[in-house]
Amino acid sequence: MVIPITINTSSIKKFLDHVQNAGIPPKVSNPYLKSVGFKSSNDSALINVFKALDFIDNGGSPTEKWQQYRNKAAAPTVLGTAIKGCYAELFQVYPDAYRKDDEAITNFIKEHSKLADLSVARAVKTFKALCEQAKFDDGDPAASQESPMAGLADAMSPVRVPRSSGMPISINIELQLPATADADVYNKLFKAMKQHLLSDEQA
Repeated sequence: MVIPITINTSSIKKFLDHVQNAGIPPKVSNPYLKSVGFKSSNDSALINVFKALDFIDNGGSPTEKWQQYRNKAAAPTVLGTAIKGCYAELFQVYPDAYRKDDEAITNFIKEHSKLADLSVARAVKTFKALCEQAKFDDGDPAASQESPMAGLADAMSPVRVPRSSGMPISINIELQLPATADADVYNKLFKAMKQHLLSDEQA
């Protein structure tokens, strides 16, 4: 697994803006970066970062993804797809990796690399900086931060029991919920409860 790292994470957005607004160069090299304003010696790492994302091929030429990213309407989704391809192993473990906190991403990188702690921290910041500019399958990651209990009110409407006997019945249901930050676990649980416990008959 190739883990992109750059010290100047603030240059990521600047470089992505450049991809959208500038012409497509025949080759992306250190001299080219300096000629378009990326003059810091640390900015040279952008080449490896965007090679890992398949925006630049091994010869330094812009790829089809570079071309696709120039479409501003599609750009965030193009980047999201590129991130999921680059960090495929991470997304296999955490399908919503872009929502995970620094600790989860740090632990994964440590387990899957031989990087020193300083490089791991930079790799985490690089990942987060990329994700801030991307859009994933279920929408904007920043707008997708929901409580694990989101949707509870909709899913847990009162249990209705037919009053054929005329006798009032009260039912209490106690749940032991799993300890998880994955909202999908709760949503599936509530959906199953609604399907199996709620009657279609009106009280």
